[in-house]
Amino acid sequence: SPDEAYAIGIHPTSSEVYVAGYTDSSDFPNTTGGAQASYGGGSTDAFVARLNAALTSNPQSTYLGGSGWDQASALAIHSGSGEIYVAGYTGSTNFPNTTGGAQASNGGFDDAFVARITAGLAAGIPADMTAALGALPGEFAPGQMVSLSFSCTNNGPDPATNATCGIAASSGTVSGVVCTPAVPVPSLGVGASINCTFTFTAPGTAGGGNTPETGVTFTVTAGADNDTNPANNTASNATPVPMVDALDDAATFLANTTQSYNVGSNDQYGTGGLPGTATFSVLGGTTCASASINPSTGVATFQVPPSSTCAVVYQVCVGSACDTAQLVVTAQQVDPIPTLNEWGRAALVLLVLIAGIVALRRVIA
Repeated sequence: SPDEAYAIGIHPTSSEVYVAGYTDSSDFPNTTGGAQASYGGGSTDAFVARLNAALTSNPQSTYLGGSGWDQASALAIHSGSGEIYVAGYTGSTNFPNTTGGAQASNGGFDDAFVARITAGLAAGIPADMTAALGALPGEFAPGQMVSLSFSCTNNGPDPATNATCGIAASSGTVSGVVCTPAVPVPSLGVGASINCTFTFTAPGTAGGGNTPETGVTFTVTAGADNDTNPANNTASNATPVPMVDALDDAATFLANTTQSYNVGSNDQYGTGGLPGTATFSVLGGTTCASASINPSTGVATFQVPPSSTCAVVYQVCVGSACDTAQLVVTAQQVDPIPTLNEWGRAALVLLVLIAGIVALRRVIA
């Protein structure tokens, strides 16, 4: 069966090639999913075929026609929306989708026609919104505030209608979201993106308390009224961003002694202990005399006071995330050995003499 092309155009954004003409083939290639998937009848139908720039693939084709004969003779591509406009002539009284047009019905034996089709040549107006999460820090500290970003892009093949882009966090607070252009976007062109920034406040409060959240997962969600591929509408970080959480400690030691204690042994990183890259430092507010801390191991050395308590206040950092805590040291008193007064010493001497006399008598006997 003859298939003839009369018009050609190149899409300004995708560089795809569009060809229009006529066919009397009922098996014209790749019309499934097209604006008109099956042959309309009559002697010929108009067709539009979409090919990649290298002409190595034909992602979509469509028929255009009714029960008479139909032929496309010209083709143009809208520079803004990317929609395809096809002109030709028809003898069909049931040419598709004329309701609402400038002339809704056939005017006689041979009418001209103009048809408007989406860039994808599909039955609907398909767009494909994809979500992307911007760079994240390696870790968070309790209550830490950081500026982050995310984006959503329309991969087409047609403009996205009422395009949206949003973000959520598994814990903590998302605030100050600003998107450019502002969402929802009435029409987001093919290849265009919505770029957003926001402020994230990590869960918890710095200062030694236990933050129950061990990590944070972000989820970006993209969408549009005409998005036909929801499979890629969300994007998340595969591994939660771990929390650095320093915890207060308490220990009791003998008064007036020099002692050591690993303050990092109880601190947390994500669901486990601190990594080997953690660094420690003593902070102001420390009241234990001669206090110091090994910056790599977290072992603190200090003087236990004669009585009561003292504190070693410290900071632990992993990357740029830091938390603070303190070790409270309690002095343990040693009970003194009791002493005897003059009468007590005399009584002790007497008891010793009596014991000696008793022992001597037993020997003589």
